[in-house]
Amino acid sequence: MKNSVILHIDFDSYFVSALRTIRPELKNKPVVCAKTKSNSIILSMSYELKKYGIKAGALVSDLRKLEPNLIVAPPIYELFSTLSKNIFGYFFKNVTQRFEAASIDECYLDISDLVPNLESGLTYARNLQNLILQEFDIPISIGVASNKFLAKMTTNLVKPFNVGLADETNYQTLFYDLPISKFHGIGRRSLPKLEAIGIYQIKDLVSKSPLDLNLRNIFGRNTAQYLELINPKRQERIALAQKEDPKGIGKEITFELEELNQINIDRIIKEIIDELVIRLKSKNLATNNLTLVVRNLNKKWISKNKKLPEFTQDPHLFYIYAKQLFNDNFDEYNIRGLGIRFSNLENINTIFKPISLLEDEKLQYQKISEVDRLIAKVNHKIGKNSTMTLNQYQSNKRKNSENQTFEIDGIAFQFKK
Repeated sequence: MKNSVILHIDFDSYFVSALRTIRPELKNKPVVCAKTKSNSIILSMSYELKKYGIKAGALVSDLRKLEPNLIVAPPIYELFSTLSKNIFGYFFKNVTQRFEAASIDECYLDISDLVPNLESGLTYARNLQNLILQEFDIPISIGVASNKFLAKMTTNLVKPFNVGLADETNYQTLFYDLPISKFHGIGRRSLPKLEAIGIYQIKDLVSKSPLDLNLRNIFGRNTAQYLELINPKRQERIALAQKEDPKGIGKEITFELEELNQINIDRIIKEIIDELVIRLKSKNLATNNLTLVVRNLNKKWISKNKKLPEFTQDPHLFYIYAKQLFNDNFDEYNIRGLGIRFSNLENINTIFKPISLLEDEKLQYQKISEVDRLIAKVNHKIGKNSTMTLNQYQSNKRKNSENQTFEIDGIAFQFKK
């Protein structure tokens, strides 16, 4: 059987790189992609800033303290989506239809039918890297291996703007001494458990038996699969791309304890929705089902679902429903995490709106007026929930008043501000 050759491709600092294609003056400058407010979350940062040890998801204000010449470039989501689709389309049409998108800025290509071996795959990857830079002005990093896992691990090791190969001759040198946190797929919850049983580096994990009881308590029935992931002899093929039928997409964020006093729920909901809408549009999908998930102080995830009146990609509508679910069910001062999920996805080109002659007034969803749409659009744009109708203002005022009072033996007391 012919050996497989898999490429893992990662667009380097994608949002910043994409902005640089239309704003070349940003090249070689310390740039972050974020809203222009100082308390905005960093969506992407240029590699000139990686030396500070701050990652995407941190606050712009924290990075500005370290880099006074920081340039903040606001996101252009339509650009990110369109450019990603164009590059993915190029791969699909000109390289191989054995293609798998992992995210808006990450994909896998199976070029096993195009090259005879991994070494030739490395040469192919270098040429492809230069071609994408010339055609799209986007720097990419590429990992080459016999399976997706090792290709991904290789990319993580060699980026930015580099190409690397992992095979039977070098995989131990490349990966065995890395901290176990670098093992792709092992999350933060598993790390302390692994360290508790003496697994600090990848080589510590690989040395274990799939029958190890301590390991099985962590990975369960998947223990053997985890140990097999890093095997360079494992061959993997990517199926020919077909029409996607994903069950859903989503994103969750868990807050660190020190962040709890400075959480901006409106901003977080908005930024999660913006990212998910990019993913919807990149795959020509729409949804009519939104789920808000919240992690309480006991670390338990609680979900609330909303059926939308129509299939949509509209971030303003998603913002309305997500905020409504949050305000009706949760308290922003008692949460440890928040996320949004879209399910019941349909191709945008196949959706039609049926016309009902008898409209049921007891529909399960609440109709949205033009005023509501306008208010949501303004709030979504500014990242706050400060614009509202008079009824909403009076309702919030009553709710705030109730939250600031307590009762003892029938006597009402109010907290002093």
